[in-house]
Amino acid sequence: MKYLQDPVRRTFAGMVGTLDESVGEIIAALQDKGVYDNTIVVFMSDNGGKTKSILYPEMYIGSNNSPLRGEKGSLYEGATRVVGL
Repeated sequence: MKYLQDPVRRTFAGMVGTLDESVGEIIAALQDKGVYDNTIVVFMSDNGGKTKSILYPEMYIGSNNSPLRGEKGSLYEGATRVVGL
């Protein structure tokens, strides 16, 4: 992830990459157990990402909800719009 200049974005991208690898391991385990074809894997969001630190409001912490406005905890669509299931 060295192509990402912003260290906060680089850290976030690393965490997402690790999550992706973990999901791959779960899928592989389901396949190994022979239950993958009878399994539904659902990914959901709790709401938009946090764009500012609570303790340091001037500090950007890596999320970008663009093109929606708002962030986690606000009433704007960037905080409340998620897929329904």
